[in-house]
Amino acid sequence: MPKSKQKPLNHIAKMIVEVYEEAGLDQPYINGKTHDMRDHENKFETLASAINLDAGNRKRLAEKLGISSLHLDVTVRVLNHHC
Repeated sequence: MPKSKQKPLNHIAKMIVEVYEEAGLDQPYINGKTHDMRDHENKFETLASAINLDAGNRKRLAEKLGISSLHLDVTVRVLNHHC
């Protein structure tokens, strides 16, 4: 799909991209993850996908969200269990 026709990233996805960039991950990896997140139906699906982040990146995301890592972990587990 051409860039002009791509679905925009939701707020959580944008934060996750920032987390990847701050972690120094390579651009092709970030581009692949960005592509995947564009297919998410909503921010809850994107947040549920945070279960795949490593501990350091989950901590960075939690800080961006203004919550503790524990609260993020619990939220992600609940979303993955019930959604």
